[in-house]
Amino acid sequence: MDMKKVLVFDKHTSEFLYELFESDINKFLLDNCKVKHVEYNPETHIWDGGDYIRGKVVSMDEFNHIINEQAISGVCEQVILSEYLINDQINNIANAILEISKSLNISGDSISILEDQMAFITECRETNESYKNAYRNHPDYDFRERDEKMDFLRDNMDDMVAEKLGVHTIDL
Repeated sequence: MDMKKVLVFDKHTSEFLYELFESDINKFLLDNCKVKHVEYNPETHIWDGGDYIRGKVVSMDEFNHIINEQAISGVCEQVILSEYLINDQINNIANAILEISKSLNISGDSISILEDQMAFITECRETNESYKNAYRNHPDYDFRERDEKMDFLRDNMDDMVAEKLGVHTIDL
């Protein structure tokens, strides 16, 4: 049975964003979008994911699944961040630069600024640790350590990838 659908595209790039039932169009703010009204049977046909100009409705038999590089890279980013948060990465690099500059007796404005920055960060971390200890030790709070959250993310990352991209076997 054919259904009326509204395909939503980015107003500036014409890139496909998502699909709505025509009856739902008034529930969304579409000011920065352009739309295309189509009608097809979702059991036998699908929008190929193409942009406003080149995209089209195709039969399921013709459809070539699109794997978005951003989705795969996003999963990789989450895995990295589950192990090394951005602030930890930056602090490690800054500390390495300071160690190298000291061992080679390098100085200058940039090194001085970096030393000041790292001293400020150390002070903030110490203050932050005192807040964490206050919550850890307070009977009215159940303080959760970052590692507990990261363990959960790490343990469930494969399931999240499968949910986002669908379960497919890929030979590497």
